[in-house]
Amino acid sequence: MIEISNSYESLISFDGRVIEVFERQESKRFHIKQIKSIESKEKRNGDFEISGKTTSTFFMLQNIDSEQKAQVDDFINQVNSLME
Repeated sequence: MIEISNSYESLISFDGRVIEVFERQESKRFHIKQIKSIESKEKRNGDFEISGKTTSTFFMLQNIDSEQKAQVDDFINQVNSLME
């Protein structure tokens, strides 16, 4: 399982089957078969964001510290390797 948190105490996790996004007000779950795309972007300040699209919506986790770059890359690679 990979878990990545941000500076706002939100997090995103992937257990090999389900992506979960936990935010202050809500949480979301997406099965790997629902994921259509996922990517990470480095922001101007050096932080990262993970964003993805599903069959019906999108999800995002912003403000991920640059020290977690290896985890972000691993997260994206694992999800991409299992997407249909």
